[in-house]
Amino acid sequence: ERVGRPPSALRRGAAPDAPTPRRAAPDAPTPRRAAPDAPTPRRAAPDAPTPRRAAPDAPTPPRAAPDAPTPPRAAPDAPTPRRAAPSPRRRPGDGDDLSLRLDYRPPFDWTALLAFLRARALPGVETVGDDTYARVVALGDHVGTVEVRPDPRRPALRARVSPALAGVLTPLVARLRALFDLDARPDLVAATLGADPLLAERVARRPGLRVPGAIDPFETTVRAVLGQQISVRAATTLAGRFVARFGVATDAGLRFPRAAEVGDAAEIAALGVTRARAATLAAVARLFAAGDVDPARLRDVPGIGDWTAEYVAMRAFGRPDAFPAGDLVVRRALGDASSPGAGACTAAQARARAEAWRPWRAYATLHLWTP
Repeated sequence: ERVGRPPSALRRGAAPDAPTPRRAAPDAPTPRRAAPDAPTPRRAAPDAPTPRRAAPDAPTPPRAAPDAPTPPRAAPDAPTPRRAAPSPRRRPGDGDDLSLRLDYRPPFDWTALLAFLRARALPGVETVGDDTYARVVALGDHVGTVEVRPDPRRPALRARVSPALAGVLTPLVARLRALFDLDARPDLVAATLGADPLLAERVARRPGLRVPGAIDPFETTVRAVLGQQISVRAATTLAGRFVARFGVATDAGLRFPRAAEVGDAAEIAALGVTRARAATLAAVARLFAAGDVDPARLRDVPGIGDWTAEYVAMRAFGRPDAFPAGDLVVRRALGDASSPGAGACTAAQARARAEAWRPWRAYATLHLWTP
């Protein structure tokens, strides 16, 4: 059977069909080279994920997606997530106050605005320092404190808010922006009022003068009625008696009374207010308690005339073109301007002269009031 076999086969001594140990049969797998369809341990298949490089759609942890919010920068009107530093007047551990940034368009006459509020600061409710304004704020069932000061690094105010007001930040921001008139357009106001010879020098001296607004329209309306035909100091004294009698003491301080908490005309008159004015205040309280109040409806209340309605429209409702034509300071300024030494002009004359100031007559009034 071995006759005719090649010498090489005879030397190896292998049977004709037996596989050779050095060369594998065509279909047998080779240990050193993988079959075409088998995965190789050193190189991944095209569709398999590599451990060192993420797939195109996989998120990259060090870089946020384009639409993801950037934590260090808040929207202009949104509260910043950073905490304010604890006040030196608070005990350690009580420093959970929130910090809000309130942007505005410069220029902004913070000094004049603060002086206006300081002269009218309500005892027990408001405190005005050299560069700060603080007060008790009540929004719904939330009562807390707010302290506001300028931001030294940008055109903005910084408000430190007590944690009790954390649930009402959106309406609080709106009230603070109204109080400090932060949505004003000083460029447009200056362009109109600066063209008037009577106001040009005042506008240049007080760029960015704001119309002080209100945290609580009811509070401002009450104070406007109390201030009818008396000095600012006397009106502030009466307002202090009013809040001491009808206000509510809270952990945050003295809260100005809500409209429904005010007593009747007899109780108000006991504070040293005339009976007619006490009746007006009682009617104002009933109107606000019913809701849906505007300056036009206030004129229907006996004892509220043009001056009070326009003053309330200016401050409590943010009407930039409101104009208390009957104001004595305004009439004197306009009378002296038209004829030195002539004294105050009439309300009708003041109204006619102020037509050139539209739609910024409230700002013109502030310029005439501000030294």
